[in-house]
Amino acid sequence: QKQLTTAISLGRAMNDMQVELQVAAGGAEFLKDTFMEMGDDGTFEMQKEAVIGLNESMSNFSSLNQTQRTQLAEQQVLFSRLGVAADQTGKVMEEAMRTMGTSMEGAMDVQLELAGAARELGIPAGKIMDGFASAMPDLAKFGKGATKEFIRLQKIAKKTGIGVDKLMSAMGKFDTIDGAAEAAANLNSV
Repeated sequence: QKQLTTAISLGRAMNDMQVELQVAAGGAEFLKDTFMEMGDDGTFEMQKEAVIGLNESMSNFSSLNQTQRTQLAEQQVLFSRLGVAADQTGKVMEEAMRTMGTSMEGAMDVQLELAGAARELGIPAGKIMDGFASAMPDLAKFGKGATKEFIRLQKIAKKTGIGVDKLMSAMGKFDTIDGAAEAAANLNSV
């Protein structure tokens, strides 16, 4: 009896979640389909938040194919364990794909690089994701090299104690990050 009650409750919760996913997609079923294709990593709630959050923060999420949406949502579940919200992932993905011209897979690699740099530098992963998305208008001139330049900028900021935003502001006046770092350091010493 208790197992039957549990099974019925689980079935109702799953149905409610599917309805919520369909509503979040404006009636379309692609979010529900993505959710149903996801592996077993994370809780149902984490998976739901990943799918809905990515759809809300990426203008092209619905344009991705089913496999791409599922891969991205599964990666987001892992990133949520590092404190990265789905909207942060969406912004990074959007910037990497539009501004840097990478594929969806390339944008996922950008996010992995940023997470690795966050770990190496002892910076919260969510903070580095936000910083990258905000800095992209200035980093666009580096094209596909923007991620490496941003990570260099993070390392300079950590060593010098100068905020990334101050370095980015100074960078707007220089052609290289090194020139911007030097100018920002000179400003700090004044």
